[in-house]
Amino acid sequence: KEHPTFNDILTEVKQKMPSISASTVYSILKLMEENGSVVSFEHDGRTYYDSVTPHINVVCVNTNKVIDIEDEEIVGALRRRGIHPSSIVVKAVCTQ
Repeated sequence: KEHPTFNDILTEVKQKMPSISASTVYSILKLMEENGSVVSFEHDGRTYYDSVTPHINVVCVNTNKVIDIEDEEIVGALRRRGIHPSSIVVKAVCTQ
């Protein structure tokens, strides 16, 4: 699964709507974050956007890849403690 940056999203949107401004796309993304449609996380000076489905984002600090891991055990353990995660980010050194 991809984790697009703002520039990735802007490029995709501009292919379909060439006249849309960057500020409009940015405002829409902020609104989507505020209403819980997407979440964002920072890594290496970039903001990545992601779905709100509970999962773990492993950010490989040596390759800059972001890998999704769906682990119901970890998410369940957090929920039992009254924590309802929308985004979990783990930074790691990846061998692949």
